Amino acid sequence: MQKTSTPEDDRSSYATDSNASVASNSSEYRKSGARSVRPRIISLDVIRGIAVSSILLVNAPSILEVDAYTAPGHPVFVRHLLDIFVQERFFPIFSFLFGISFAIVLVGAMERSTRPRLVLFRRLLALALLGAVHQFLQPGEALLPYGLCGLVLLLPLSWVPRRMASWICAVVGAVLLLGALLLSGGGLTLVPGLIVLGYSVGLTDLIRRAETATKTNSIVLLVAAVVSVIGLVLSENNVEMRADTRFSAGLGLVMAIGYCSLVLLLLKTPIRPVLRSVFAPLGRMALTNYVSATVVIILAAPLFRAVGVGPASESGWWLLVLGCVVIIALQSVISAFWLRAFLYGPLEYLWRAVTWWKKPAFVRRDPIAK
Repeated sequence: MQKTSTPEDDRSSYATDSNASVASNSSEYRKSGARSVRPRIISLDVIRGIAVSSILLVNAPSILEVDAYTAPGHPVFVRHLLDIFVQERFFPIFSFLFGISFAIVLVGAMERSTRPRLVLFRRLLALALLGAVHQFLQPGEALLPYGLCGLVLLLPLSWVPRRMASWICAVVGAVLLLGALLLSGGGLTLVPGLIVLGYSVGLTDLIRRAETATKTNSIVLLVAAVVSVIGLVLSENNVEMRADTRFSAGLGLVMAIGYCSLVLLLLKTPIRPVLRSVFAPLGRMALTNYVSATVVIILAAPLFRAVGVGPASESGWWLLVLGCVVIIALQSVISAFWLRAFLYGPLEYLWRAVTWWKKPAFVRRDPIAK
């Protein structure tokens, strides 16, 4: 979704320049006040929108405390499907994209500010504080860990010389991710490694190259699909393997890679306009949609319980999934209309204001633009 370039444009889905170019030119940008103009990377918006939508399907049952088992060891079929295709499959994508966004915002801060790390510190601190508040509504949410990981890991790593940063961060991220898999078995402990890996990718042109690498994406999808099918078959037929959180988390990472490759390939097909129309607005307002979905689920809890959501039953779980789909559809429509009139979502605007410590432009000059 293209938007008018202004000094206050959201940079979280824009491509970065090469490391050498940014390193050599950032001081000149600040002196002249000029800024490089980079088109939005639509695939990032779409993938982020799909991820934030899918995460709702995982979070809603925990918020509503829905029973998942009709008897010990016998999960409700719908819940079992979510465990196979959604659980631990999309939060890695969301975490990885956060790291990419940090790299892109860092480039913007280096161009615009003489104290770019202070800009990033405010941004991460604001996210952590929002996450701390959100924890009261949804214990185990992602914003607080993202903010803390950014402060503890990404901010210090931003001082690594840019010519070496992508490789060093890739190694650090891989070590953190592998350590989390082996020592803790996944969950939120995967977040630091995924964020750092995303940051390392965001410092390169791999994002742009991935958009056009149809052959590579096809190979990655094929390999991920084969590994995923084998993993799922083993998991379904082996109780010990199914209970192994390390195996489940590793399989989730493989499926996450496969999902991303699939989306990139689908964006090269005639359904690209549909994916862009439905999910890009959700992705551009991911922060607002993530938090507001929690609020909507809590407010709608009496309605969900009135129609039978709560006790372990197939009908209750199907109604819950249907309710989540309705919420996602409404968020998509509202986000699309909102972004025709405004540059950012409500929380994105406040986050940006704190980041740059000034009031950014909010209303579009071209309100009919899509």
